[in-house]
Amino acid sequence: MPAKTLNISLPKELRDLVVREVAEGAYGSVSEYVREAVRASLRRRAIERIEQLALEGLATPEVEATPAFWRKLRARARKADRDARR
Repeated sequence: MPAKTLNISLPKELRDLVVREVAEGAYGSVSEYVREAVRASLRRRAIERIEQLALEGLATPEVEATPAFWRKLRARARKADRDARR
């Protein structure tokens, strides 16, 4: 997918933080910093969804953990992850 430009405004403190992180070599560019921040947000959302599903599972009646059960559970987790990335 080709990159698209997105202009954002940051308060001075946040802008200085990003510039400092790039200058110290933690990131190659401001764009790289922002991409990593977005990816981290997606990971947090996916983890929250997995935790939600786990809590729902604990609240359901007992089921036999067969191979079919685990396949279905993995499929639901993958779908939740895909949905969180949208």
